[in-house]
Amino acid sequence: MRVGDPDNGQEKQADGTRFERIIGAVLLLCLVILAIQFSFWGYRRFGPPPSAPELSQRELAVGVQIPTIESVDFDGVPVELRPAEPGTPATVLLILTTTCPFCRINVPIWNTIRRSLGDQVRFVALSLDDRERTQRFAETSRAEFPILVVEDVRSFVADLGLHAVPQTLALDAEGVIWRVWGGGLNEDHVASILLSMEELVPGLRPILPDEGDTRH
Repeated sequence: MRVGDPDNGQEKQADGTRFERIIGAVLLLCLVILAIQFSFWGYRRFGPPPSAPELSQRELAVGVQIPTIESVDFDGVPVELRPAEPGTPATVLLILTTTCPFCRINVPIWNTIRRSLGDQVRFVALSLDDRERTQRFAETSRAEFPILVVEDVRSFVADLGLHAVPQTLALDAEGVIWRVWGGGLNEDHVASILLSMEELVPGLRPILPDEGDTRH
């Protein structure tokens, strides 16, 4: 067939369409495989998910008291985290995993909030992964706050009714959830969280971050 022949152009166009369909099918298959792998990892790590009614009844909610949490630090030293700790007017509690993209994205925002609050309230994170991965996460993400590793992840997830990470919780002096911010955070959340902490702790004076302070 001669170059420039109309039939030749139509055949090339048809070949291109078939190629695009093949590429699309391959990409879709890859996404399905990744979804299956993540589901399998979650099942092995946390056990089977609760039923829909159970999940809706046990979502993190304002007014729920956080139980005492058995954890360890990076050296393997046991730490009993008591949400209601004498002398602690409030706590910012973070819940994360090392493989969660939004958990890593949130670190600069969490760092800014931590610096703004200083030592006026307790600021601590809980990891649902092992010590080695959590320590590597803390180092590579440049976290400026303590991260403890939950010992019994399955019980912690079940007792708290945890269904997603990351979670940013504001707890009052009794360890009761005051506010919840689920998922990824941005600069707009900084003011909201600091304002909530001011409402929770009378006399709290956060140091407002300078513009651009939430960058890596």
